[in-house]
Amino acid sequence: PSNSLYFRGPSAQGVTYDERVLEVRRDPNRTCHIALCAGIQGKRWILATENMKAGDIISTSGHLSENPVIGVEGNAYPIGSLAAGTVINSIERYPTMDSETFVKAAGTSATIVRHQGEYTVIKLPHKHEFSLHRECMATVGRLSHSDIDSKIFGSAQMHRR
Repeated sequence: PSNSLYFRGPSAQGVTYDERVLEVRRDPNRTCHIALCAGIQGKRWILATENMKAGDIISTSGHLSENPVIGVEGNAYPIGSLAAGTVINSIERYPTMDSETFVKAAGTSATIVRHQGEYTVIKLPHKHEFSLHRECMATVGRLSHSDIDSKIFGSAQMHRR
């Protein structure tokens, strides 16, 4: 599927790899910006967070830790590894199912509410709470281009520029 271009999950459980952000640019097909990242596994596009810029080093960790970690913005972790109150985006609905993700619009984010056994409860932007498996991947931070609502488009043609 087309969403697999933006997938942040590791290829195996417990694997961690780093990538460098080459550029952040506007995508005409979505509201948030996208970032081109390069690493050992090649180049790929991901959804950019608010403070992401060219030259940043981001990491994707598949390690599910017992003690909650404080995530670094732009890095991807299993939601079971993150502390309650962490702001996240691009959340998988099921582990390794990159085609079904939550929170992909510009300026949006979800919050981790609590952990319950093998599941983690998250609160989405529209205040609904979901219980997802701890191994579902998510990116830390709020998505970029949060000022899109303040921009006034006079016509449909203005939106295409």
